[in-house]
Amino acid sequence: MEPDKTPLVAGLLIFAASVLSLKLGLSVAVFEILLGLGAGALDLRAADWMVYLAGFGGILLTFLAGA
Repeated sequence: MEPDKTPLVAGLLIFAASVLSLKLGLSVAVFEILLGLGAGALDLRAADWMVYLAGFGGILLTFLAGA
């Protein structure tokens, strides 16, 4: 997939996960994992800046959790 469309598709998948969780009454994390697996099967790869932000967010959450 073209790199400029990857964030758009990722954002739409995240939005779809939140709508599905509200409609079905399940946790949004469950739908995010399932839609993420589907996106990986469709060969959707994250851009370099998305990987950087994900790593930074993981470090920040670990810090905020008190580890």
